[in-house]
Amino acid sequence: NRLNTIHGGTLASLVDLGGSLAVASTGRYATGVSTDLNVTYLAPGGRPGDVLRGVATCDKIGKTLAYTTVTFTNSKGQLAARGSHTKYVSAAPLKTANVRCSPESLATSSAASEAMASQEPNNAGGDFVPGYVDPTGSWDARILQ
Repeated sequence: NRLNTIHGGTLASLVDLGGSLAVASTGRYATGVSTDLNVTYLAPGGRPGDVLRGVATCDKIGKTLAYTTVTFTNSKGQLAARGSHTKYVSAAPLKTANVRCSPESLATSSAASEAMASQEPNNAGGDFVPGYVDPTGSWDARILQ
């Protein structure tokens, strides 16, 4: 953005994505539609070259709604933003086989994510490069200009 920090809209998009991934981690291969999304900005997310850490958690799944929380910590260790994302899931079928994976596939995907995060961007207009995503729902992203 004009202050040379990660744009708030980018963080809102990551709340949407993180909330959906948190719901998917419960075994739903279709995560439903968003009914509510909120982001509170508490500190600067970071500048180009900084690493932003995101953690997405599925707090509760009821008969029709799933509630998630996503937090972002900047490279100084400060809570930069927190978001909540509610999804309508009653039409999202459950398929637990889709969340089963072997340690080998996790190692392969982690190595690929780390390699991708270490590459230089090939477009100057992006806000971040996705980085390592671990099985707990946490991920790192390197902020670009």
